[in-house]
Amino acid sequence: MIELIRKIYLIGYIVSNLFAVALLIIAWKRPIMARLIFSIIFLGACATNWTIAVNRPEAYLDFGDMTIFSWYREFIAGWFSEHILLTVGLIASVQGIIGISLLLNGWIYKISVVGGILFLLAIIPLVITSAFPGSIIMTIAMMMIFNKGHNLILEHSRFKKNSIS
Repeated sequence: MIELIRKIYLIGYIVSNLFAVALLIIAWKRPIMARLIFSIIFLGACATNWTIAVNRPEAYLDFGDMTIFSWYREFIAGWFSEHILLTVGLIASVQGIIGISLLLNGWIYKISVVGGILFLLAIIPLVITSAFPGSIIMTIAMMMIFNKGHNLILEHSRFKKNSIS
């Protein structure tokens, strides 16, 4: 059974990293599409984390066993274990705000990109469960869309050409 779990994690790990590389290429070539994908990712993470936090909060304790950092493991086994719903609920809510804000313009959009970058950097200590180095690759992709993907998706030039003046 342990071998099966390891294989499942390995497959997920490889797929996640391939997805991160693909997202980096999309961010370089089509930043507005990358922005939409990141929005979907953060909104999906929000829904997933809220669902798990409410229905099976103890599932988050497994992350402590998968980190290589003792301080992270101690945090998960300690304070976090007694405040899972509060912590994951806050994280999930922020993920939702980032996901929605990525669809907006101006300073709200830029703050959401910075928030996404900080989130991706914060999960690096989870190593395997954050699909490291995929989390770093996705951070770079987020940095790429900071200035390139700044137009609201519906204001993209392709839509402007078809609008009535």
